[in-house]
Amino acid sequence: MNLDGISEAAPNVLVAMNEPSLKKFIATVQPGGWVLYNGETMPEELARPDVQVLALPFTQIADELGEPRAANMVMLGALLEIAGALPQASVDAALRRLVKSARWVELDERALAKGRQLYRESLREALV
Repeated sequence: MNLDGISEAAPNVLVAMNEPSLKKFIATVQPGGWVLYNGETMPEELARPDVQVLALPFTQIADELGEPRAANMVMLGALLEIAGALPQASVDAALRRLVKSARWVELDERALAKGRQLYRESLREALV
C-alpha cells in the first residue's frame, strides 16, 4: 500500500456497468486514472476530482445500435480511444478471428466505432 491507502496494484481504469459496482470500486482507482460509467452522469457523492470520468448511458446507446448487450463493446470502443493503444484495424481483425457470428462481428464493429466517436465528442464538448 502507498501512503494514500491505495494499493500500488490498484487499477488505473474502472469500467462500471452499474451504480453498485461504481460504489464498490471507485475508491480503488489510482489518481489520474479513468472511470467509464454506464449512467447519464456520475453520481455526485461518488465524484473524485483526481480521476477522469466518462459517464454515458452505454446500454441505451447499444440498444439504439440494435442490441443492449453490446454496451460493453461501446464502452470498450471509448476505452480504446482513450488509451490510443490499438488501431481499429487490429481490433477489427481480432473480432473477425474470435467472434463466430457475422451478425455479432458487424454489431461489435459498430459498437466499438460508436464508443470511439462518443469519446471524441466528449473531448470536443469539454473544450467548449
